[in-house]
Amino acid sequence: MWPDKRLCDLLEIEHPIIQAPMLGTCTPSLASAVSNAGGMGSLACGWKAAQVVRQETEAIRERSNRSFCLNFFVVRPTKTDDSVPAQLRERLRPWYDEFGLGDPPTELPPPASDFGDEQLEFSSP
Repeated sequence: MWPDKRLCDLLEIEHPIIQAPMLGTCTPSLASAVSNAGGMGSLACGWKAAQVVRQETEAIRERSNRSFCLNFFVVRPTKTDDSVPAQLRERLRPWYDEFGLGDPPTELPPPASDFGDEQLEFSSP
């Protein structure tokens, strides 16, 4: 038995175990299984569209009535200097040439979206 129950009492869990919310490996099934076993199940939500988070949250609620965690990335927006794409293309060119991939991409992908109002639209059960 864990001697200090403050964390368990605060989170309404039986065991002082919080599942790591690793993006790409956490599923609603895993999060609900951890919660059902008395720990704090977690769902990684960083860079997921709000609708996907909503669907996965509903899937957890279908499997468990216990507490669980939604983990988001809260990052500052970044500004990429206009010279970066050209520098990137030149650094990638030898590999593109070696593997016959044609020209490297001309643009960088858009930066990941930040945590914002859309992610805050979740309601309590």
